[in-house]
Amino acid sequence: IDNSILRASSGLIPGDSIYLPSNFISTAITRLWNQRLFSDIRVGATIEGDSLDLEVFLKERPRVNYWRFEGISKSNQKDLLEKLKLKRGTELSDYVIDKNSKLIHKYYADKGFRNAEVSVRIDNDSILKQAVNVTFIVDRKRKIKIGEINFTGNEEFSDKRLRRTFKKTHQKSLNFFRGAKFNEEDFENDKELLLDFYNSKGFRNANIVADSIYAINDKRMGITLDISEGNKYYIRNVSWIGNSVYETDELARMFGVEKGSIYDKKSIVQDA
Repeated sequence: IDNSILRASSGLIPGDSIYLPSNFISTAITRLWNQRLFSDIRVGATIEGDSLDLEVFLKERPRVNYWRFEGISKSNQKDLLEKLKLKRGTELSDYVIDKNSKLIHKYYADKGFRNAEVSVRIDNDSILKQAVNVTFIVDRKRKIKIGEINFTGNEEFSDKRLRRTFKKTHQKSLNFFRGAKFNEEDFENDKELLLDFYNSKGFRNANIVADSIYAINDKRMGITLDISEGNKYYIRNVSWIGNSVYETDELARMFGVEKGSIYDKKSIVQDA
């Protein structure tokens, strides 16, 4: 890295005036750390009269020559390289390793391997100086499927009825042979469908207080959702204003909204 670039980025410009004591030097060091290019930064200072000579000792982070994987298929390796956007020449840091290890774990968790383990091996490159090769070692373990889905706090609807609102998150059963792997994004979408169901039945304040995921055994996991149903709401009165083409009774029949019917916020908005 060119010295002029380092001076500009740190703010340490020869000839500048500074007052001592001050946080000028510590601020310059912070700026250098924030670039994430160095693994060690030290500063030496010599004062002669009204002059201050600074020596900044920098240890550059190694750059990654190759990113590699062990324990997974070539197709998965290619997919991960694209998803993680791993590029040669990237500066190596604990942050980069930790972030990508977590993303790899999530990648396999979404495929049903929730107990997957990811470790890292870093080797010095045999040709390039100050370069390393990083290998992510993946042990997928067993694929974990959903063994049961339970609900608490539900008084109006049975667990069986609430499970039917889920589109993709299903528990394993004798009559259900499709894949029942757990996917975080699908689960979040299915929770929205559950609340839509409650809203359509008049429970406009229904919410999911908490949800938990637990291990049943090394092949199965369970899910529990704590539901707060709230009160059931009905339409007390309906008023139509400005209707010059249709009679009030006709509008009520067209929209299916009448006094005493269940309050369904989503249906009312869609019909409007």
